[in-house]
Amino acid sequence: SFFGNFYIVNQDDILTVSVPYMTVEQSFYYVEAPNYDAKILRLPYKGGRYSMLVILPNSKGGLPTLLKRINLYSLKALLYLMDKSTVKVTLPKFKFDYQKRMGGALKKFGLHQMFQNTASFPGIARGNNTLLRKLVVSDVIQKSGIELDETGTVAYAATGK
Repeated sequence: SFFGNFYIVNQDDILTVSVPYMTVEQSFYYVEAPNYDAKILRLPYKGGRYSMLVILPNSKGGLPTLLKRINLYSLKALLYLMDKSTVKVTLPKFKFDYQKRMGGALKKFGLHQMFQNTASFPGIARGNNTLLRKLVVSDVIQKSGIELDETGTVAYAATGK
């Protein structure tokens, strides 16, 4: 681990912050994308079934242009061009968490009863106990995140309340 500069594009400015980085040299799927002035790297998750794509603009302020140019179809075409090769990868360590209250969205999709006093959960609450028969969902919270450090990449998602 070492500290290095990380560049954040903010409107017309490029902010520089010092963040912890890590470096590894090993075999990854990788492609240079000159039409997008970028590089694309595939980092596999443990087990190899899923992976994270890292798309890095070649220039410090290149992210807005890259985002305007690239789309799902061009990205898919670039993925077919990826070759496995030994590359030296230097990435910032990071952790990202996201939480979203889903109750309102679920109600918009027609799932009303579980939020009402008339809700019925026979698979969860059985018997004549009055408390068990008054189960109601107050909200549903979706939490997801991703963490990247020397031990690898961890992605997670959970729903509950």
